[in-house]
Amino acid sequence: MTRTSCRFLAIVAALASALGGPTPVIGVAGSFAGAGCREPGAEVVQVPLPQVGSIEFSGDLGDGFEPLPLGTRVFNIWHHNSSKVQCSEMVRRAGVDRSQVCEGYGTERSPGYALRVGGEVPRTSNANVGYVDAAASRIIYPAALQGQSGFVCVETPPDGTPSLCPASNKPFFNMDGFIRVESRGNNIGWGSADYEEQVLYAVDWLEPRVYCLNVSDPADLSPCRGYPYAAHGFGTLRASVMPKTGRVILTGYRKAACMDTSTDTPSPCAGWPSSISTVGNLVGTPIPVMNDSGVALGFCQYAGQDSVTCYHIADGSVAEQGTELAAAGLKLQSMSLPNVTNIQHKNEFGRVSVFGTRTYYAVGAFDTEQGLICYDGETHDLCDNFPHPVSVKGGIYGVVADPAVNGTCVWSLGHGGILKSFSAADPSQPCGSNTSVVRVVPECAAAEWRAIRLSNQTFQYYDVVQVIVMNMEGVELKRGVLTVGDELSLQGLLVSGATAELSVQLEFVSELLRGSGAPEGLAQLIAEWEGCESHCLPSTATLTTSSISTTTSLSTTTSISTTTSISTTSSSSTTTTTTCELQKLEHSLLAKKLHRAKVVHDHLREKLADHMRWHHPSEWKDVMRKTEIEDDADSSTGSADTDVGQTKFTLTACFLSVGLIFAFAAWVRTYHCRRLAVAVSHRDVNGNGPWNTCIHGRPLGRIVKAKASPKGAC
Repeated sequence: MTRTSCRFLAIVAALASALGGPTPVIGVAGSFAGAGCREPGAEVVQVPLPQVGSIEFSGDLGDGFEPLPLGTRVFNIWHHNSSKVQCSEMVRRAGVDRSQVCEGYGTERSPGYALRVGGEVPRTSNANVGYVDAAASRIIYPAALQGQSGFVCVETPPDGTPSLCPASNKPFFNMDGFIRVESRGNNIGWGSADYEEQVLYAVDWLEPRVYCLNVSDPADLSPCRGYPYAAHGFGTLRASVMPKTGRVILTGYRKAACMDTSTDTPSPCAGWPSSISTVGNLVGTPIPVMNDSGVALGFCQYAGQDSVTCYHIADGSVAEQGTELAAAGLKLQSMSLPNVTNIQHKNEFGRVSVFGTRTYYAVGAFDTEQGLICYDGETHDLCDNFPHPVSVKGGIYGVVADPAVNGTCVWSLGHGGILKSFSAADPSQPCGSNTSVVRVVPECAAAEWRAIRLSNQTFQYYDVVQVIVMNMEGVELKRGVLTVGDELSLQGLLVSGATAELSVQLEFVSELLRGSGAPEGLAQLIAEWEGCESHCLPSTATLTTSSISTTTSLSTTTSISTTTSISTTSSSSTTTTTTCELQKLEHSLLAKKLHRAKVVHDHLREKLADHMRWHHPSEWKDVMRKTEIEDDADSSTGSADTDVGQTKFTLTACFLSVGLIFAFAAWVRTYHCRRLAVAVSHRDVNGNGPWNTCIHGRPLGRIVKAKASPKGAC
């Protein structure tokens, strides 16, 4: 639509509104408001793809120590050997050769990326607790390399092969992939990550040395100031972060100390003695206990089976009976599961993790029966449905909640690289499923549902999808099977009451059959409806839009004063990446609406021009002279840079008949809102093909010039 057309349509809109008629509004939807003037709409909803519940490689291929979820992948770093970075896809059969092994991380028969730093493979400790830098898509973990202690950094792009993080050319980071923290070759680990402070701690086993890596600046990975820390003075077994306190508990054999990290450099905690005596031994990994705000109250330790003691974070004192912390310890030691011993297992291998107000860990005999434990500081009790018995061959090293799904899915990792997921709400159920449920909410006041379908890209990976449509109360309304090109009709369902929103359950019946690589984001549900107000279209659209805004005032005096503000823009606004198919749909909707407005514009222009020329020639010439705009659109790009000023004009009492004015307004309302019938054969997504229009049987000609001749007859 040219700028002259837009300018004239704004004038027509102002006059029509002043005369009591409908006001055309060209916007994203490109239609016009008024009684009976409503348009279809659509929404695109991303559908979570089916995920695996567990990942197990035959022949004991893989190793611990902890699961490291990152997006739709879960990593683990082999421990107590030459380290390998193992990556598994959560989406079912989305990896190499339709396996779960991520692209670039080996094969199903030989999984893992055997990285080399300076020609040597880094060595890891028994408990090489790592850090997931989700923003930069990197994994960082402690190791020893070439007689030095430090941290390994691996870049893990979601759609590419892994590589070493580039060196910063600083003395401690002058080798790609390795940040040195000590010029000694001892293995370091047995620490924990603090995601709030963006640091990773590690210790030198049975040495009084604590290390820290600052990962807050992706471009400047560096050792924290004031480390290695050694003020506690005893051989260290663990460094455990106490969430939201600025304190880290350092434990040794039957002793503990507190390190304050809230200061510029670490120091002993105020209120604590240099160290305290505890019940903790090799199996006594500190278990943080939080309050309902996620702030650590203190920590608990196992002294043996069914024996737990807790200590206050404020001063290291034993939690006295009647306190919240002591009650938590009593809950932990009173747990009972058939055939499961209630004690943390595998000596220093155990991994305790926290998420929000929850603490997760595992108990039991390493090679037989185990139990999953969850304590929630918000409820001051064990989490619902916990403890939960499991039997994992090779046992469980670590249990970690997935932050990408707000902790609703929890992963465990054991010897042999065995990964298992479970629901945080019901640990008897794995996170993996062939079924997804999504909610559909119209973006505007729609009147009636039309249909749902799936993007064609979905069927590049799945052949058949079973669909069940439910109302807001969970009552089934429709069901069907969708394949490529199919849609499920929803006609007859009004957008009101219990069907104002819909829930759609999708079961991916077939396996992932074609291609490799995770099809993340390719499953899209497209819901369509009828009857939206003209300014509405899905917020996920990718469109090129033209907009006109008009402001009209009607005076009650003998003159009609109309102020028209014309603002015409052409812009491409992208808010969400959509599929090619969706772009076609949105292109079609936009084209139809812009075309209808053009038809209205042409007829109003013709009628109003005749009226003005015959009855008010001087005023009409003045209006046309003041609002004349050159159409200097760039012919190579089709874009326009329009800058139209305000135009004011006054239609005085020189109208010969007020009755004629309102008769014309009535004609506008009825003719253009109720009798408008347009048939459009729009161009394809590349802009090819004609635009054909008919109104009441009379051809109006093509609006856009095209070589192809009009199809159909009026």
